[in-house]
Amino acid sequence: MEPLEQLNLAAPIVSTYTEIEETILCHIAEQLAANSDTLINATSEWRIKMLAQMGKVGKDTARIIASKVGKVPGEVQKVVQSSIDKVLSEYGLEINGKIEESTAAALKNYDLQAVKDKYNQVNTVMQYKAKQAYVNGINSAADKMLKKKQKALENSQEYLDILNKNAMATVLGEKSRTEAIRETIAEMSKKGIPAFVDKTGREWSPEAYVDMDIRNTAKNAALAAEFASLDELGQDIVLVSSHSGARPLCAPYQGKFYSISGKSGTITDAKGKTYNYTPLSGTSFGKAAGLFGINCGHRMRGVSDGTFINREKEFEGEETSEEYRKVQRQRALERAVRKKKTEANMYEAAGDKDAARDLRRLAQDEDRKLRDYCQKEGLSYRRDRTEVYGYKKVDISERPANKNQGVK
Repeated sequence: MEPLEQLNLAAPIVSTYTEIEETILCHIAEQLAANSDTLINATSEWRIKMLAQMGKVGKDTARIIASKVGKVPGEVQKVVQSSIDKVLSEYGLEINGKIEESTAAALKNYDLQAVKDKYNQVNTVMQYKAKQAYVNGINSAADKMLKKKQKALENSQEYLDILNKNAMATVLGEKSRTEAIRETIAEMSKKGIPAFVDKTGREWSPEAYVDMDIRNTAKNAALAAEFASLDELGQDIVLVSSHSGARPLCAPYQGKFYSISGKSGTITDAKGKTYNYTPLSGTSFGKAAGLFGINCGHRMRGVSDGTFINREKEFEGEETSEEYRKVQRQRALERAVRKKKTEANMYEAAGDKDAARDLRRLAQDEDRKLRDYCQKEGLSYRRDRTEVYGYKKVDISERPANKNQGVK
């Protein structure tokens, strides 16, 4: 199954979890901007009042997740079934006998287990991390408020001698709170709400983890169906496809012949040309970033002695590596666009219209960079990879808001 096909199958589930993340972030941003009646000279009181709402944030997060994940089990099942059906149709086979035993039943059980355990784990991690993000946001904002107020007071001594001290403290407090909330929202947007923490302690965003997992599920389903189909047809020798942009752990093995059962020998094509084949186990097969692994775009084709034609093209290592780097850079630029859009939505939820408008314009700038890069490198621009749920585009007729307007 091609990477684009995997991406399309994963899209509905990835979209669900990215929407969950954005909704949670916007909800937390809205909460942080609450209790505006508590002035900066009572920062400790504000902190206590906000922390007291952590239980509500936890319940709201659970509600947000529960309201959106209902379709996930069915979507995962579609991914598995579509992967199997596509492979079998290519081989001209139907699900029956050995194929049913080795693919359909096994993958159905895998799918149900994955939905029950893996995605429940993702949901739990997101709930925990959302509460953690809320607490961290409160503490960060409160600390920033105090520092900004103190700095402002230190730089305003001549005015304090003239104006009423309490009035000045209130004005500085309002300003410091707005700036502190803005900086905290920017930090939260950059951090996001992790959905998975691996064994090394690395935190995965919902988009990255769910996309990786669903595409891996599609790949495993297709691979299982492929092995079952080859077994049904009695073919042990396979030819690995080749393409530019192959990953480092895949590039050395593309366009070559391998034995599924672990044999070594030679095989002849329809034109009499002889090729060597070696055990598939001797490749990077089985590794996450290896042949037929996560996000791998390679396929295998069963071949029989004297009946096949090898049309696979050979690619030089430098060409392959360069194409791979181009695609990796494109993905990074797409993420940058999404980050700006999500942050804009968070400011909008917090009532900071000025900051939201500025971030929407920055998102446009990032999108132009992405479009220019795709055009320059001959890559396809994918609008769907930069979409953010509920995002409001920049209105060029919109006048700049009052500079004093913002989070109160």
